[in-house]
Amino acid sequence: MCGRYAASKSPAELIEAYEIDVDASGGQLAADYNVAPTATAPVVLTRRARDPEAMPPVAAPDSPVRQLRALRWGLVPSWAKDTGTCSRMINARMEKAAHSSAFRKPLAARRCLVPADGWFEWRVTGRPGKYGKPGKQPYFMIRADAVPLAFA
Repeated sequence: MCGRYAASKSPAELIEAYEIDVDASGGQLAADYNVAPTATAPVVLTRRARDPEAMPPVAAPDSPVRQLRALRWGLVPSWAKDTGTCSRMINARMEKAAHSSAFRKPLAARRCLVPADGWFEWRVTGRPGKYGKPGKQPYFMIRADAVPLAFA
């Protein structure tokens, strides 16, 4: 996954696009055109509803439902002693994730979709940037067909 992306869709648009059963975002979602690691962002996942009252009328009480939630970007490794202060892992290459001790179990059982408008890729410009580092130019990457995009 990338290091920055944009997510501007409203909860109502996401609910329609991803056929979401329960809006569990708590009204915490706002358009963000520069979502950075550790930011709160919209996520679509299928889990048992936390609030039985929020269940769709046709769902069995213990059945999983598709939910929209506002979650913090980053994976807390299972071996972290303090989940509040540990560094979150924000990126994994698909070809290595299944073999990584940090990502193996979550990849098998805790998947989700991260809706996005597009993501940023950075190109080194050759001009000097801040602090003597090479300058970079961001490019915003989108789907040409305007179909909703999501990271997995």
